[in-house]
Amino acid sequence: MDIKPPESTLLKPTSLIDEHALFYELWMHQSMSILKNNLSERLDESIRSDDELLLEIVLLHKLMLTFVDDDPDQALRLAQKAVGAMLQRKLMLLMAAICAEQRNHFFSFYKLPGIDRRVWEIHIAGAMAAAHVLLTLCHRPEARVFLPTIGEDVLNGIDLFWVEAEKLIAVSIKSVPLNQRMPCVLAWYISSRPQRDESQRISDEYFIWQGAQTCRMAFGRSCAPVLVHVPKPGGQSISLSHKWGQIGWPDQLLQTLASSRTPGKPTAH
Repeated sequence: MDIKPPESTLLKPTSLIDEHALFYELWMHQSMSILKNNLSERLDESIRSDDELLLEIVLLHKLMLTFVDDDPDQALRLAQKAVGAMLQRKLMLLMAAICAEQRNHFFSFYKLPGIDRRVWEIHIAGAMAAAHVLLTLCHRPEARVFLPTIGEDVLNGIDLFWVEAEKLIAVSIKSVPLNQRMPCVLAWYISSRPQRDESQRISDEYFIWQGAQTCRMAFGRSCAPVLVHVPKPGGQSISLSHKWGQIGWPDQLLQTLASSRTPGKPTAH
């Protein structure tokens, strides 16, 4: 599958991140139309709708490989972030929808020509962590879960919006290595502005705290920043086989939000 990225001169440095996402979404649909026609001719049958998301993910992955890290072109840097967020979102939704056998088959796609194994596995780990949290929250009867815009994802570090018990919660999700100190999912509320680390880089806590403040001003209502760490076993994928309704960290987190005005402590499922 040859990838022909859209002409970079069509992207403006002043364009918003969501405009970049829309631009590449339109490009992807155009490329998908050509790809499906070619495949249909070869296979003598039409592409099933449930395979289209998978094809979109492979297409976006191959597009990601055409970008250069730290590109001096500001428009291309924004485009890379937009495409990365689009890819991660589609992967999350696919991982949450398919069965374990299908996921295991999908993980081995790095063996296909033109797929970068390191990049592929990084995206899979992040998508599995996000799918774990998505499934946890979606199985709660009183919870509503919304996807952020690409701009809210890239610029504010928000992976999901969770609404429950009259609380609007901005959730940031990270896949982290499994170790004895953290054998399960940890989630915590960040109630005050975190300190930057020694190198003055923006930490995950600071990023989601800042993102929630931006949403609070935009929405005109309180928005609680929450960071969730999902452990990934070495050499294995994050499991999505759970009794989702029995996972307890969301209840503990809601109790913290209802009663605490001090920085939240991590709660485990």
